[in-house]
Formats: sequence, structure tokens, C-alpha cells
Amino acid sequence: MWQGDFRKAWAITKGSSTVKIGLIGTGSPLRNGVWSHPDLDSTRFPVVLNFVDNSYDSLDATVTDYSGHEIHVAGIVGATSGNKIGVNGIDQYAKICSYKAFTRYGWGQDSWIANAIYRAVHDGCQVLNMSFGGSGYSRILEEAILYAHSHGVVSVVAAGNGGSETQSFPAFFGKFSTQSGERDGFPTVITVGAINRSGVLASYTNRGWFVDVYAPGGVGTGLKNDPENILSTFPTYDVMLNDTSLGYSLQKTYGYLAGTSMATPFVVGTVGLMLAVNPNLIPAKVREIIVASADSIQTVMGVIPILNPEKAIILARSVSTTLVDSRRPNSGDFILNQNYPNPFNPTTNIEYKIKETRNVILKVFDVLGREVVSLVNEVKTPGVYNATLDASRLTSGTYIYRLQAGSFVETKKMVLMK
Repeated sequence: MWQGDFRKAWAITKGSSTVKIGLIGTGSPLRNGVWSHPDLDSTRFPVVLNFVDNSYDSLDATVTDYSGHEIHVAGIVGATSGNKIGVNGIDQYAKICSYKAFTRYGWGQDSWIANAIYRAVHDGCQVLNMSFGGSGYSRILEEAILYAHSHGVVSVVAAGNGGSETQSFPAFFGKFSTQSGERDGFPTVITVGAINRSGVLASYTNRGWFVDVYAPGGVGTGLKNDPENILSTFPTYDVMLNDTSLGYSLQKTYGYLAGTSMATPFVVGTVGLMLAVNPNLIPAKVREIIVASADSIQTVMGVIPILNPEKAIILARSVSTTLVDSRRPNSGDFILNQNYPNPFNPTTNIEYKIKETRNVILKVFDVLGREVVSLVNEVKTPGVYNATLDASRLTSGTYIYRLQAGSFVETKKMVLMK
């Protein structure tokens, strides 16, 4: 299965401009105020933001991709179709929102990534591409992905390139309990492994029970512009991945890369097409369809599921849209959401939902349990509300906020970093 094999899927739909896809990665083609790539339509990128700490580096403090990684991902997801140049993206009409949370060297702090996710949810993204991973568990990142999941946002993540069943995050989120180590049975992400052009399991891909589906990722011959890898858009200017002094030989404008990072946007684009034909799909149902519609291929590891976009779209179009995710809060519940941004300085927003008319109390406490701010103390009718905390007079540290509405009480943590 390769890019050309999406033709059957495109005969059903090429996407919809009502769908928003968020890319969490190394940046966008917007450079010095100019949109720099001819095959990525700037009008389809309504949001281009940077979450990398502005004090880190003069280049990484901009929205521009100085790695090349995310521009390559963006082309797989949604490069312009029918312009007689370059490549066709999987979803040819969806809006694409770019959230830079990684430096050009490919690393990012958990807080940058989490805040990018919170913002993507706020901006109305329905599916997120996360072509990244690491071996360390992060509570901040898991809470952000759970927040996205609870708001109906599909998170698609790379399995990693360790060539084994190596534990990787966020690929493992929701796949097991962090307390017991047992399988959780309710995944909050779709985890993607890689196959090569021949449909054979790529040697570098992580694999095993936690991988939901495999998609084209190339043969994995490094960064040498190998045509057996994945061709997509690439920066038109000098970046990390075409620096010959570092041993790279990728060309400008278009180039070949390999990895589960490249496989992930194939699934993201497919989810965009699924949402085009059935916009009411919830995350659990999207994952179920991706897995159920996959082709089964025999490998040395046994049978593995290979992405079949045509079958996924047909199944998405046919399923009921009234199914309820058992961990997604019911529309009638009292809900206290994670504040955004988090960490923050000096202001942050707290969203909550009230089921019935109640006296609502929302307060902030320090870690010793001392009240520092009272945000709300009044009767509220059913609905969704936002409260803004201005922490200008507070010191850096961890704080606890608590919502009380009748017998309902819930608390969450937030971090002020000045």
C-alpha cells in the first residue's frame, strides 16, 4: 500500500474543509513572514503557532521548521492536489494547524508539547499527528492527551523506531495502567508502526501488541534521499536535515524520509477522510474502524494489520453516529477540565461544565492547602463556563484548583512558572 493506492479512497472522498488536522512537531513553512513552499497551500493553514521557549534559540523561537521533519509530515497529510507539481497529500481539503513544540534538533519539553495539544483542542482540531516519542513516561503529556480524547479529538502517534517492542510514549498511553503495568484495554491513542514499499514490516519499526496499525514508512536507509523511502514536501531553505556537514543529503523542496514518523500521517490523513464522511465519529470508534478495516498480512512476527483507507472510509460512512465512548464524559455530567495553558505565566483559563443549577465554588489552593484565590462563588445554571486565573501576585510553584457544585467535588493541579 502506497500513496497511489489511495485512489480508491479518493473515489469516495478527497476530504472536507470542515475537518481540522493538528500537527504537533517542528514547525511550518512560514519563514520571515513569507509562506515558503509551493505545494503546501497557505490558505489551508489557519493556525501557525510556536510553543518552544522563546529564550531557547533565535531560530527555534519562531514558527518556522528549521528541522524539515514537520514540513515532510505536512506534505503527506495534505500537500496540494491537481497543481501538477510535487506530491498529493492524503487529505486534499482539510484545514491543517501547525503547532511547533520541538526544536530543530528534534527534542521538546513536555510542557511545550502539552500546551500545543491543549491549544489544538481549543482551536477545534479533530485529529492530531504526533510523529514523536520517547522512553520516559510523562504525566503532563498523558493528561493533555486525555483532555484531547475527552473532547472528541483523535490522537495518532508514532510507534517509534527502536526495531522492537520497546516501551515508548505517547505510543503506550492508554494501552496499560501506569500503576499496575497491566494492559488498560481502553487506548487513548492510535499507535502506528511502519511497513516498506513491498508491504513488509520495516526493520526499524517498533512492533507488538501495542501497535494498532501499520502504514508506509519506507525502508529506513537513513537520510540519504533514497527513493525507497517516503517522498514528500521539504523546506525550500537550508535546515538541519539537508546539512551535508552532518552527513545528510536531502534535497530542497522535496525529499525522501523514513520512519514511523512518516507512517503516522498516512493514518492521520485517512482519519481526516473518515471524518469528512462521518464528522460525528468519536475517538474510540475511529480507532475501532481503523483496526477492523485493516488488511491482515503474515510476517515473521505473525499477522499484522495494514492500513486500508478505502475500507476505513466505507466503514466510517456506514456506522451509527450515536455511539458513546464509555470514558468520555456524558454531555450531562459535571466536568472540570485541565487548565490551559499549563504550565502558565501569569494567566490561565479553567473550563468547567455544570449539569444542574447549583451554587458553584471554584477556588485555588497552594500545596499546603491554603486558599490563595476564590474565582467563583455563585449560583450557575446548566452550561459550560470559563474562569481566568491571574497569578501575577503568586509565586512560582504547583497549585491545586477545586470545583464544588452541590455534592460534586473535583480537584486538579496546575503549575505556575515565572
